[in-house]
Amino acid sequence: MNVLSLIQRATLILGVLMFSCVSTFATEQTLKTYLSSLKQHPSVIYWLERKRAVDALSLASTGLPDPQIVVGLENVPVDTFSFNDYLPTSKVIGLRQQIPNKQNRRSQAAKKKQMGQLYQLQADYQFHKLYALFNIQLIKLKENRALESINENKRSLYWSVEEDLKGQLEAGGSVYGRLSEIDIDRTDIDHQLNELKAKRIAIESELIRLVGEVPESSSLLPTYLLSSYAPITWDPATTALYPIEIAQEQVQVALHERTIADAAFKPNYSLQALYKQRSSSDHFDGDDWFSLQASISIPFWSATNQTPKREAAEFHIKSVQWQLDDTKMVWQKRLSALQAKRDTALNNIALLEKNRASLDQIVLAAKRNYESGHSRLAPVLSAQIDQLSLKERLIQEKSLYQVLSAQYVSHFVPDPATYSTPQGGAHDAL
Repeated sequence: MNVLSLIQRATLILGVLMFSCVSTFATEQTLKTYLSSLKQHPSVIYWLERKRAVDALSLASTGLPDPQIVVGLENVPVDTFSFNDYLPTSKVIGLRQQIPNKQNRRSQAAKKKQMGQLYQLQADYQFHKLYALFNIQLIKLKENRALESINENKRSLYWSVEEDLKGQLEAGGSVYGRLSEIDIDRTDIDHQLNELKAKRIAIESELIRLVGEVPESSSLLPTYLLSSYAPITWDPATTALYPIEIAQEQVQVALHERTIADAAFKPNYSLQALYKQRSSSDHFDGDDWFSLQASISIPFWSATNQTPKREAAEFHIKSVQWQLDDTKMVWQKRLSALQAKRDTALNNIALLEKNRASLDQIVLAAKRNYESGHSRLAPVLSAQIDQLSLKERLIQEKSLYQVLSAQYVSHFVPDPATYSTPQGGAHDAL
């Protein structure tokens, strides 16, 4: 091999590598744009706005009530309405401040903070569900386009079969029944193509609702959907589920409600400072007065006030704990059901792959018989139609497996260290 050939080959390889790198970078940038659109979806923003609201309320819970300015008159005689006839008569100005107990305010703030974490978790879960829905629509769009192409090919083959049968008919063959069957099969294909078109329009509309446009590349799918059929399992010891995490956060919120109920037994305070101005007269000097007062509440009516509230908080804690236990059992069942469906789809894929290999041999044999002149073209075309029908079923089963995988993983809480879904890859960075 001469030097020029080596240079040409090296240039070609370098060009392919550069194209691959540019294509990968463009895909990553496009994915980031779509993920940003999903993060701005109204169903996600709804939870984020609720989080911002309770975060603001958390800060407000630690503050004191507004002070009150006190202005008034004291000991004014009704008959003269004079300020210098009577010694105790005075003009009053002052300030009053209520001071709720500190433990109650801190407990209220802690509850709001906990609710903020709950709403953030709800927002993250909603985002992951939207991301799964986005992937599912891409899978269905890819499947739909493939099925449309297969049915177009089948329709073309049926026309070829019909032409071959007409030739047999002209030669005196009795093929009227087969021609009628072909008409029915071709009508079924046209009906299926119409349904596929309607489904494609619905899928594209859903993608536009999610990210504003219809993506052109299925390479946007995460690696666990693009790679081979690796098992994806849920291990409760290492992988958290959003529904269970949300239920646990609701338990924490309920525990804060009990802390608030306990704080209600603590005293509340108030302070009041008054300045009293007196007028002088011929009979006395108008010296001004100053008074300072403090008050403290006592839980005198706790038996019908604070105690029932604390009992209610205890009952609420028990109810959400039962709800947590039920959530764990429900999601264990749901994921087991999804796992079983995925395993069934995987087994069906293996079976169809085996059948496809056998059918490929049948098609080759039919071609050899036709080429050797031992049979007509129609059996070859019929075998190819069966081959396409099997391919159609295989595509549908693979698509089902991918859809079930996307649904399965959407409930997993990402690893905080990498913020990626377990068993995922580079495309899982959300």
